[in-house]
Amino acid sequence: METPPPAVLDTAQPTSKKSRGIWKYLMVLALILIAVSARLVWITATVVDDKAGGSRHQLTGVAWAPIVLAGQIVLAMGFILLIVFKFQFRKILGTICAGASLGLLWSPLQLLFSGVDLERVQILLLSGVASQKSNAPITISQWATVSGAEVHKLALLLACLGSLCAFLAAMGAILQKPAGIGQKTVQQGAKDISATSKYQRATHKKERLNKALEEYPESEDVMWDALDADMDPTDYQGRG
Repeated sequence: METPPPAVLDTAQPTSKKSRGIWKYLMVLALILIAVSARLVWITATVVDDKAGGSRHQLTGVAWAPIVLAGQIVLAMGFILLIVFKFQFRKILGTICAGASLGLLWSPLQLLFSGVDLERVQILLLSGVASQKSNAPITISQWATVSGAEVHKLALLLACLGSLCAFLAAMGAILQKPAGIGQKTVQQGAKDISATSKYQRATHKKERLNKALEEYPESEDVMWDALDADMDPTDYQGRG
């Protein structure tokens, strides 16, 4: 009697809940880093004023690049929707978050590698954006000029790190498989092997009983064992 080939068990381990949800922790970390870096000082400008004298003014990330605030909102909303909808629209939402994270990289990278546009600094200071105060919108006078600017690299690097974490989190959300697929595959493979093992044990038992019935057809113990295995011991009586 031929025995069926043993089932092959999928050796791939089921993904744990913690590893499946690592993108969520990355997104939370990204949102924290981006929020902190946006409120840190990115640029310190030196202003020359013939009447008021020289002064130094600071520009935060939000003041220099308002897109940072918009990007934060997009990422936060995308993160909430990814959790709410789970696997529905996951690729679309993940792609939007990935695009927003790459967009957030532009401003800090530009400052790090291209330097500060002094004309833009002067426009921002004149418009009062740097003060972030409605009751004191004007920061410098019309005749003042920006003579130089210092870039704060730590704040820019934090912004870049937050954007990269957001991008990796978005990609993790896109590539994540539905929970339980790997586990079900392993469990099904284990059931197949268990069924095959039972079949092989039953076959081996019948072979031993066949041999015992041929040698001891009148033995009561052997006959009871044969009946338990759904075998007819009378078929073997009289052969000896």
